[in-house]
Amino acid sequence: MAIICVVDERKADIVCFQCPPNKADLLVYEVEKDYKAKSDALWYFEDRDYKATTRIAWTDQERKADLKVAFVDKDYKAKWAKPHNLQNRL
Repeated sequence: MAIICVVDERKADIVCFQCPPNKADLLVYEVEKDYKAKSDALWYFEDRDYKATTRIAWTDQERKADLKVAFVDKDYKAKWAKPHNLQNRL
C-alpha cells in the first residue's frame, strides 16, 4: 500500500527524483482513492503525513535520490522497472 505524503526533505522517509520511464526504478500510477493504493506502484497522495504509509520529498538532483520515479498514464503500466531495495517497503 502506498499512501504518500510529500514533505520537506528533513522529514522524508524516501527522497525521490522524477525522471523519464526508461531511467526509472519505479513506474507509478496515481490513484484517486486511498483504498486503490494496493501496491508500491499505485500511489495515493495524502496531505496529512500521519495518514501516510510513506513520506517522500522530491529532489531535482538525481544523485540525491533514493528512488527514481516516472509517472505512467495507465494503472497496468505501474510496476517496478528494476530490482530495488525499497520493493514492498512503500
